[in-house]
Amino acid sequence: MKRRTIYILCGVLLLVTGVFLFSVTFAEQELLERKNNFVPKALSYLFSGSKPLEQARPTFRIGWSGDLVPGDHLQNPLEHALILKNVQHLISMPDLMVVNLEGVLTRETNNSKCERDPVMCYAFRGEPEDALLYAEHGIDAMTVANNHTNDFGDIGRMDTVETLSYYDITPIGAYPEVSYILKNNVRIGLLAFSPHRNSPNMNDKHLVSELVKQANDNADIVVVFFHGGAEGLSKASTPLDTEYYLGEDRGNVREFAYNAINAGADLVLGAGPHVLRGMEFYQGKLIAYSFGNFAGYGSLKTTDNLGISGILDLTFDAESHELIGGRIHSIYLNEKGIPFFDDQGRAVDLINRLSEQDFNENAVKLDPSGAIIFEKYDVILNR
Repeated sequence: MKRRTIYILCGVLLLVTGVFLFSVTFAEQELLERKNNFVPKALSYLFSGSKPLEQARPTFRIGWSGDLVPGDHLQNPLEHALILKNVQHLISMPDLMVVNLEGVLTRETNNSKCERDPVMCYAFRGEPEDALLYAEHGIDAMTVANNHTNDFGDIGRMDTVETLSYYDITPIGAYPEVSYILKNNVRIGLLAFSPHRNSPNMNDKHLVSELVKQANDNADIVVVFFHGGAEGLSKASTPLDTEYYLGEDRGNVREFAYNAINAGADLVLGAGPHVLRGMEFYQGKLIAYSFGNFAGYGSLKTTDNLGISGILDLTFDAESHELIGGRIHSIYLNEKGIPFFDDQGRAVDLINRLSEQDFNENAVKLDPSGAIIFEKYDVILNR
C-alpha cells in the first residue's frame, strides 16, 4: 500500500514538473516572438503611416486668449482680486501665456477721450497693482496695441508699459516694436499691431513686413498678434474685405495675417471683435482671428456669444520650432465678466462651425475635446 502511494506521488510530481517546464518553454517562445515582432515607437510611423508623437522631445507651449479689461475695483474688491482664480490652472500651463490688455494700468484719472460724448465712450483703467494679480495667476505677456491704449493719454500708456515690465509681464506692441523672450532655450519674437494711434499700424503693409522680417532674423519662433476687425455679436464671421466700426477703419484682418506669414511669422493671433472667430491654416501656419473676451470685472457685456470664449494652448517642438499640437479650452464669462471653465465645450463647437463656414478646406478642425486635428500627420496631436 505504501509502495503504491509512493508511485502515485512520483507520478504526480513528474506531471507537475512536465507542465511547469512546458509552460516556461511556451512563455519563453512567446516572449521571443514578441521581441522579434517589436517595432520601436520612433519607427512605427514607417509602417503605420502616422508620425510618432515623440513624447521625449523637448517642447514649448504658447497660450493665448482675448481681451482682458481692467475691472471696477469699487464694486467688490475681494471678488475682483479673485477674477482669474477659476481659470488659473489653464493659463498657468503654457510656458508663455499672452492676453490682450484692453485698457491701461495707471493712477492717472484725466480722461479727455470721453469729453465729447461721455454716453457712448468707453475708457478702461485699472490700478498698477492689477499687474501683480495677472502675473501671480500665470500671465507672462500682454499686448498693448489696441483702441484703449490711449484712454488716459500718454501718461496712462507709458505708466502701463512701465508697470507691466516692473511685474515681469512683457508688454507687446509698444516701443521697441519687437519684444524677445527666451523660454526653454527657444527665442521667441513677439509683435503686436492695430489700426490705432500709438500702435504699430496693421494697415501699413510695408511696416508689418519689415518688422516681421526683423524678428525672423533674430528669433526661432515669430508670433504676431493683432487687435482688429469690427465689434459685436454680428461680427463673428471673418470677411475678405476691410472692416469698419463706428466709421473707423479696423483693418483687413485676412490680408494682414497673410502678409505677416509671407514675411516669416510662424503664428498669427487676434482679438478685437469681442466674439470668437474661426481659425485657419495658411501656408501651414495657424491663424486665430479672434478669441473674444477673456475677463473684465464689471466692464464687459457677456450676453449670448459675447460670454463664450476660449484659451488656446499650442505646442511647438523646441528643436525644429514646428507647431506639433494644441487645443482650445472652452470658457464662459458670467454676468460680472468673471471667466469659468465651460464643460459644455461651446467655444469648440462655435469655432468649428465658424472655421468651416469661412475657410473651407483651410479650416482648423477640433475634436470634441478641443484638440486640433492635424490631418497631415493622420493623428490627433493632443499634448
